[in-house]
Amino acid sequence: MARNQLLSNDYDKILIPVYVICEPAIVSKREDYKFLLQVSEDENLAGFKGMIFSRTLNEEHFDQKIDPDDQRFIHNGFFVATPAKFRDILQKHLKEKVEPHLNRRYEEYQEIYEERPKPENMTDEEWNEQKFEEMKNFLYDKVEALNIFLTTRQKVKGEKSQREVSLMEFSLVKRKFILCNALHQNVVECHERFNNPESANWDSQNRRFINPEDLLTDHDFKFNVFDWSDEKEPTVVQFGELVERVADNFQQIADMIKEACAELEKEQVEEVYNSHTQTTVERRKFKVQLMMDGMRYMATMNQNLANFIVPLQKKPTPNHPRMLGYRQM
Repeated sequence: MARNQLLSNDYDKILIPVYVICEPAIVSKREDYKFLLQVSEDENLAGFKGMIFSRTLNEEHFDQKIDPDDQRFIHNGFFVATPAKFRDILQKHLKEKVEPHLNRRYEEYQEIYEERPKPENMTDEEWNEQKFEEMKNFLYDKVEALNIFLTTRQKVKGEKSQREVSLMEFSLVKRKFILCNALHQNVVECHERFNNPESANWDSQNRRFINPEDLLTDHDFKFNVFDWSDEKEPTVVQFGELVERVADNFQQIADMIKEACAELEKEQVEEVYNSHTQTTVERRKFKVQLMMDGMRYMATMNQNLANFIVPLQKKPTPNHPRMLGYRQM
């Protein structure tokens, strides 16, 4: 594996190239500008923000520095709002793009590598370091970079855009309502991958992970499920619609449990790679992991749903619908 060859005293982590694509409004020349960062595989969101802050000190490209607290990121159309979301994106790119590239390049390197005599003016340590750098440059050459869009939380024309809104600005009941909708979508995603494993390449982690913040940039959610703008709060009617969707989740979980347990109850695991007729180790692991992930989402969702307060005794009117409440623990 290429990973073992790239680890040394100075390089103990795989590097992930990340292109930071800047919103024109924050660039001094008001044009498209991007820069490349080499990010360690275990880098956290705070460290990544610090790297970007250092770059924005360059007055040639930026009119002013962008403090870490003001930085906002978008990836594949979704707001990257939490350290967990950033870690998921980084690890997904590492496993799907970077590591396969490094492994292919290492195989090529082994085919063309020829041992050369050490130059007389070099020590053994210097010579080994040079050879390591040559191999590292060869392996990392043309590796696909991860693209992240950089904007700021500053107001534009006096209004906040959807991607600049934070959940912490909302009431408790509003945050919990959006959280439950995100959990519902995660169960749906598990079920869809469970029934279509080829689309996920038999990898249970090869799916969307929906965070509550992602729903703030989801137009379908805003216009068809819950319009969270203008200080709107969830109503009892919207809660009823959510519970109906959750009922579908229970059926999806039941379907996954039934099929996954059938896999577990088979006494023998045949190494025949036909996903339609035979059980393989990969198939069993894939099915069971998605079942367990879906059950975890359901457990958290049920705990939150049980704390909503529905004012049944209050009579609704056309202009004053019954508003949902939440029991603070």
